[in-house]
Amino acid sequence: MKILILSLILLLQAKDQSTTLWGNLHTYKSPGFSDDRPLSAAQLKTISEALRKEKYVAQCRSEESADSVLQKLRFKRIQLSPNRENVLVEAGAGCLRGGQGANGAMWIVQLGPGMATILASPAEGFDGWLYSVQTTASKGYRDIVLGWHISAREAGLGWFRFNGARYQRLSNATLKRDDNGNETVTPAK
Repeated sequence: MKILILSLILLLQAKDQSTTLWGNLHTYKSPGFSDDRPLSAAQLKTISEALRKEKYVAQCRSEESADSVLQKLRFKRIQLSPNRENVLVEAGAGCLRGGQGANGAMWIVQLGPGMATILASPAEGFDGWLYSVQTTASKGYRDIVLGWHISAREAGLGWFRFNGARYQRLSNATLKRDDNGNETVTPAK
């Protein structure tokens, strides 16, 4: 009986946490998340070398070469931590992006002297499109919300939080837009 009561309490706390989390969602294109400074050739090479080892890039080899996949990637500096240099890498057209072009594989890469560390990848469900960078943070890194286009008026949302080593999905929600463009976010049960 005690275990049942404890389980019920934990379930209610998790539901309350999810509702509170999504209730504080900052909407699309949160200010200050990107930096338009171009990456150097050395930085691009370091990132490409790290991504070449990723299983999602390797899976494309039956459809296109790893070099072709890597040449199509899009890179954008993203401000997630005040003391770290991070890059959002998005798959370009091809086997790592959906047929309509809206949803694709994504990575967060932390740059250091001569090295690139992958902090998020499609292996953790890090794919779709960047909805926003949140003001909430964990272990020195801001939370990220990704979207997954379902239709013109509906998208799935995933809230990702840094655990000290990698970004992990914390919660899911559904985003719906009405005829006037107003958005409603409903946390997953």
